[in-house]
Amino acid sequence: MKVGTDAILLGAWAAAVEPKRILDIGTGSGIIALMLAQRFPAAHVTALEIDSAACDQACGNFAAAPFCDRLTLTRSAVQDFRPNAQYDLIVCNPPWFQNSLKPTDAARTMARHNDSLSLEELGAAAHWLLSRGGALNVILPIEQAMTFTAIATEHELHCHRICAVRPTPTLPPKRQLLEFSNRPPEQDVCDQEIVIEVTRHLYSDEYSQLAKEFLLKL
Repeated sequence: MKVGTDAILLGAWAAAVEPKRILDIGTGSGIIALMLAQRFPAAHVTALEIDSAACDQACGNFAAAPFCDRLTLTRSAVQDFRPNAQYDLIVCNPPWFQNSLKPTDAARTMARHNDSLSLEELGAAAHWLLSRGGALNVILPIEQAMTFTAIATEHELHCHRICAVRPTPTLPPKRQLLEFSNRPPEQDVCDQEIVIEVTRHLYSDEYSQLAKEFLLKL
C-alpha cells in the first residue's frame, strides 16, 4: 500500500478534543492510525482492515512504532465490528471509485472501490460508533463528498468543517476533507481550502505546514 497524499491530508487534518479512543476504518498500511497515535499521545487507536496482506503490512508498521502499545489492529469489516465502547474520533479514507472500470488486482480493487464499504454503510457505522460529541473525519472526491454529506445528515451527523483540496492553484478542487459530529455546531461551518503543490514537486506553504511533522522531504 502506497502512502498517498489523501492519507497524509486526513491524518494531519483530522481533529477532536482530547480523544481517548480513536478508530481508523480501512487502515491499509496503517499510516493514518500511526499519525493519529503520534498526534494524540493520550489516545488508543484501533485500526480496522479486511485485507490480509494489508493487515500484515500494518502489523509490521505498528510493531516498529514507539507507541505500539497504543495501537490495536483488528481484521474486521466495520459492518461486523462490535466494540465494547464508542469512539471519540473516527477517521476513514474510504473506497471511492464508483461505477468505474476496476483494476485487475484484487487487493487494489478492494482498497479503491466501494464494494466493501458503501458511503451509506459508513454513515450508519459512524452513527452508532461515535461517542457523544465525537468527530468523524473523512476525505472524498467532490461528488462523493456531496453524497456523503446528505447521508450523514440522515444519520444525525452535522458537518462542522470542510476543506477543499486543490492539486495546484490553477486547478479546481478534487477532494474535500469533511468533519462531522453528532453534536450540532455552535457556529457556522468552518470552510477552508488547501493547495497541495504550487508547481510540480514544490509543496505549498499550507500543505508543508500541515504535514511537516510526518514527511521527511518537503
